[in-house]
Amino acid sequence: MKANIFENAFRFLFLLAFLMTQQIISAQNVVLDTQAKVDAFDPAIMVINGELLIGDFNNPSDITDLSNLSKLSSIIGDLKIYNNDNLTSIEGLYGISTIGGRLRIQLNDNLSTTEGLSNLNTIGGYLSITENENLKNINGLSSLISIGDGISISENANLENVDGLSNLTSTGKGIFIYDNKTLINLDGLNNLLTIGENLQILANENLINIDGLSSLNSIERDLSIHGNDNLENIDGLSNLTSTGGEISIHGNEKLTNIDGFSNLNSLEGKIFIYENENLKNIDGLINVKSIGGAFHSYKNNSLTNVDGLSSLKTVGSDFFLTQNNNLENIDGLYNLVSIGDALLVYDNDNLTNIDGLSNLISTDGVLWIKQNCNLINIDGLNNLKSVGGSLWLKENQKLKNIDGLSALEFIGDDLLIIDNANLVACCVIQNLLENKKTQINYINELP
Repeated sequence: MKANIFENAFRFLFLLAFLMTQQIISAQNVVLDTQAKVDAFDPAIMVINGELLIGDFNNPSDITDLSNLSKLSSIIGDLKIYNNDNLTSIEGLYGISTIGGRLRIQLNDNLSTTEGLSNLNTIGGYLSITENENLKNINGLSSLISIGDGISISENANLENVDGLSNLTSTGKGIFIYDNKTLINLDGLNNLLTIGENLQILANENLINIDGLSSLNSIERDLSIHGNDNLENIDGLSNLTSTGGEISIHGNEKLTNIDGFSNLNSLEGKIFIYENENLKNIDGLINVKSIGGAFHSYKNNSLTNVDGLSSLKTVGSDFFLTQNNNLENIDGLYNLVSIGDALLVYDNDNLTNIDGLSNLISTDGVLWIKQNCNLINIDGLNNLKSVGGSLWLKENQKLKNIDGLSALEFIGDDLLIIDNANLVACCVIQNLLENKKTQINYINELP
């Protein structure tokens, strides 16, 4: 038995050695920064046991033709195609099926496609496609099924789509899609199920939708959608059930809703929604029961209500509603019981009441209600018992009374009631004055 095991092992090693001898290997990094060096490269080499640089980091190369590299099948390290102004095709790389490290294609001003990489199926590291001015598509990556790290596609002024990534189902780390001026959709990501770290979709000014993300169900860390001027909706995220980090939706001028979040029921991190000029509602958060971090909504000037938060019961950190000029009510917060840090309701010009906070019992941090010029009362705080930090009522010009504080038993820091021009009744603070745990820093004079 032992003899057979040794004999089989010997045969395997012999076969492996035989196969290795069939491939000619370059045992070091290869730098090809001129056409002359490309032409002088040994055309029989199939494997580079290191990295391959095609181009020059410091100056544009004169490389125009890569056909002498056609026998290459794998690169153990990185493949960098960098700063080749005259290169219009990478057809000479069609034999490469695996790259052990990163693939970086950058500053190739006249490269229009990636067709020369049509046999590439595996990248062990990062995929970066950046600053290729005339690159129209990445269809040459259509055989790619595995990326061990993340993806960065940025500043490709004429890139129209990412259809070449249609066979990817996951990435080991994040995806960064930034400032691709003619990119109109992400349909090429239609088979993507999971993202190992962050998803960032930033400043793609002609991106209309993200429907190509319709298969995505989890993002391990942050989701950022910023500054996409023509993005109208995020419906492509309708199958997303979890994110491990922060969600930030910012500066998307035509975004009218966030219905794509309708399958989220809890958020582990923060959610920031700000400066989306035409966002009319946040109904897409209707199933969210808890937020582990903070919730901030500010400068969403078309937002009239927060009814989309009607299932929300707990917030682990801050809750800010600030400078939403058309916010009329916060009735959608009627199930909110506790806030782990500060509650700030600030500078919402059309807010007349805060009745939606009627079930709030405690905030662990400060409670500041400031500069809400049409706020008449704070009756919505009638069940609030404890404020862990300071309580400020400041510059609410139409506030007439603070009867809503009648259940309050504890303030952990100072009480500031100042510059509320129409406030005429304040007897409810007597209970606070008698509570030795409460510091009274300043109270404006009342009739």
